[in-house]
Amino acid sequence: RGSISKRLRANGAEIFRGISGVALNVAEYWLEATERIMDDLDCSVEQKLKGAISLLRDEAYQWWLTVRDGTPADSVTWELFKTAFNGKYVGASYVDARRK
Repeated sequence: RGSISKRLRANGAEIFRGISGVALNVAEYWLEATERIMDDLDCSVEQKLKGAISLLRDEAYQWWLTVRDGTPADSVTWELFKTAFNGKYVGASYVDARRK
């Protein structure tokens, strides 16, 4: 089986470094692709959280440390990660534009 990180990478999951200087949809597509791979691997919500964090680097990992450190431990969940990630990297204005 191996670690969740190795399993994700072996199945095509990519590293996410943050979005300085990249298109708005890069973050959205990264999260969608990563979650699809995790669903294919039948990951639990705990594995999804651990796996997604294992793919963060640089700016993105520093952002996550800030979110995690500002959140009670029992509230650090996959749903929190997705909500915070979308708020930080996808952004409300981009989501609104996509909805229209």
